[in-house]
Amino acid sequence: MVGDYRGTKVAVKCIKHDATAQAFIAEASVMTQLRHNNLVQLLGVIVEERGSLFIVTEYMAKGSLVDYLRSRGRTVLSGDCLLKFSLDVCEAMEYLEVNNFVHRDLAARNVLVSDDNIAKALREKKFSTKSDVWSYGILLWEIYSFGRVPYPRIALKDVVPRVEKGYKMDAPDGCPPVVYDVMKQCWTLDPLLRPCFRMLREKLQHIRAKELYLPSPSTSCSPCVTPPPSHLIGQSYVVPPGPVGGRERGLRSETKCLQNSGAPECPALLSTD
Repeated sequence: MVGDYRGTKVAVKCIKHDATAQAFIAEASVMTQLRHNNLVQLLGVIVEERGSLFIVTEYMAKGSLVDYLRSRGRTVLSGDCLLKFSLDVCEAMEYLEVNNFVHRDLAARNVLVSDDNIAKALREKKFSTKSDVWSYGILLWEIYSFGRVPYPRIALKDVVPRVEKGYKMDAPDGCPPVVYDVMKQCWTLDPLLRPCFRMLREKLQHIRAKELYLPSPSTSCSPCVTPPPSHLIGQSYVVPPGPVGGRERGLRSETKCLQNSGAPECPALLSTD
């Protein structure tokens, strides 16, 4: 729902006051210190005596990125628009990675779009930076498929077994090969072999600078409208474990190590330029 804070429109979300909420409150003071243009700003937490818990965040006027993509499609959004969204989220994730935060719930339906066309994100759940990278690859697929549901025509229960055997989604129609290569790097089964967000950001910046995303001359392309800002909010797709043989355990150990070394494992707010 929408609220007002000192004359500014804000978003207010009520969440169940359970153990997860208690953990969120414990980390909220840390989360309010996060500052990045591509992070949804957490403004405060309200706890009522009767047990209700409210999270107050910066307001994103244009809704979710997935709805924005679906409602406009390739007739409106050009390759540069899609790449800008991708970079927005990547820069936010790099900021979290450097500061030892884990998003845990990266997906287009949780990216919100603001009036000034900046993409921002909010996270929930408990994963690692490397699982964030996997989810980012899925997010790229969502962006370049204009909001399609990932792993089409595959039952949810069959996704993990197929991924563990090496299955990767095909490139979305019209997706530049260089961008699809980035997706596949994110989907490397061994978490330790996945790129970090700095590497992903540098690669995407290179693609944009060299205009490697442009279609061939035989393909028509609509001019880019100003892409709206997007904010990520916690909703993740399946993040598979590492290959059989203990890698899932290693991935969990990595997450635990981050926690022990001071990396917050609470819902975090992210945004992208």
